[in-house]
Amino acid sequence: MPVHSDTIGLSHMRMDPDLIRTILLELEALPASADPIRGQNWLTMTYDDRSKEDISDHIRLMGEAGFIETYKVPSHYGTFWHPVRMTYKGHEYLNSVRSDTVWNKSKELAGKAFGTVTIEGIKAVLPYAIKAVLQGAGMQ
Repeated sequence: MPVHSDTIGLSHMRMDPDLIRTILLELEALPASADPIRGQNWLTMTYDDRSKEDISDHIRLMGEAGFIETYKVPSHYGTFWHPVRMTYKGHEYLNSVRSDTVWNKSKELAGKAFGTVTIEGIKAVLPYAIKAVLQGAGMQ
């Protein structure tokens, strides 16, 4: 018997750290006055190469990780997750991976060390990535 979920696309998605970083950067750029819940004007994020379901699942995962607050909106197509705001934890993570150079070095090191690139892997190698970037810039 198949397992059902109220979240569409759940069984076909792979978490993409690049998409998570992109969503965090976009959320950070929103004006502080944005209030998607009260106005029911849900923040809808679209990316050319991503389905609505994939984006919704990443937003759900980011909420579970504590990076953002989310709001789920049921529809006759399933449940879509929308971002409400970034949390302190989300801001801290984004600040640590904001630099494209540090981000790319972190992904490279995490891939080499763990065979895959995950958020936890990126967090684990961040100090080494920062050190490598600094050494490359002649600062250590």
